[in-house]
Amino acid sequence: MIYPRHPRYQRSKVLDGGGAIRSAFESTSLNWVPDSESVVTSSAEFRSEIGFGEVASAGWSRHSGVALDTAGAADFGVPIDLDAVFTRGGEELIALLDYSVRAVHCDVLFEFLVREYQQQPTGLKAVALYDGFCAPPAPARLSVPDVLPPQATQLEGALRPFQANVRQAEAARSNGTLVPPPLLPPGYLFDSVAAQVRQRSVAWEAVSRLYNPALSPIKNLPEGRMNAGQRHFVEKVWEPKLRPYLVSAGFRRVMSIG
Repeated sequence: MIYPRHPRYQRSKVLDGGGAIRSAFESTSLNWVPDSESVVTSSAEFRSEIGFGEVASAGWSRHSGVALDTAGAADFGVPIDLDAVFTRGGEELIALLDYSVRAVHCDVLFEFLVREYQQQPTGLKAVALYDGFCAPPAPARLSVPDVLPPQATQLEGALRPFQANVRQAEAARSNGTLVPPPLLPPGYLFDSVAAQVRQRSVAWEAVSRLYNPALSPIKNLPEGRMNAGQRHFVEKVWEPKLRPYLVSAGFRRVMSIG
């Protein structure tokens, strides 16, 4: 699927889980779409187009976000309470998530998405969370690998029926055949992983220690700019691939992030 060219921000449209086109412009959501880029709107497209090798060749790895971001960053001494920021929400939360994406501290974004998923769990959302953050080749893989496959298999096994259902539905829509009814996953599916992120994630700890809510997301980065690895992640992975995939799965609030 190709989005039209933009000015920098534009009204755009995305596919919802049922394949219908809906306006992606909401009261607080403006979406930046790169020129002439194909964007991912299904699990199959995401798996085939994410380009893991391209990410690695640019010097960014799924476990290097903290190292990329903390060199030269100021330690403000008093960690911020990330849970309180999530509870308050609003522009403060959007700014925190924007910084987390630009700094490649995606564990913080995962916590936000899990809370969104808990409010309205669907198979599409569950598969997108797994593909983007938990699978072995996930581009935003969490920094707690011992609770993720291949080291831990519980989540992978629990996701299997929902993955099959989503892919069957995608194939049916593509072929014009009868779409199977969606399987609804439990809201607690990612709770244990999210708990480990909050307790043990180096990215979670780094953001709570280094992020200054009085500064803009960019000003929070060392020297006030993204380095090459961070820029590659944002421009080549987040904007054209991971963010559209999450939006199409139902995580519409990420449209204003990054």
